[in-house]
Amino acid sequence: MKFAYAQRTYLGDAKFVPTAMRIAKNLTTPEYTKWVVERIKDKAQPLSYYGGFNESQVSELSSFRIPAMVSCKQRKKFSNF
Repeated sequence: MKFAYAQRTYLGDAKFVPTAMRIAKNLTTPEYTKWVVERIKDKAQPLSYYGGFNESQVSELSSFRIPAMVSCKQRKKFSNF
């Protein structure tokens, strides 16, 4: 599952992602299945092992997390627990 999930990062609307159809067709070939089976290990590997292109991680310096942190602090301040 992790190998196929990693490949989703290369998929998209064929108008905007020229390789999308080729990759989608490749995911269903016996060769791709063999490639995945040969790489399956008994223990989890780092995300980079599974391939794909990951831009979805929020940067540590991002302000995205600040509202949640403020919310948690306010909750503690006003909670009766």
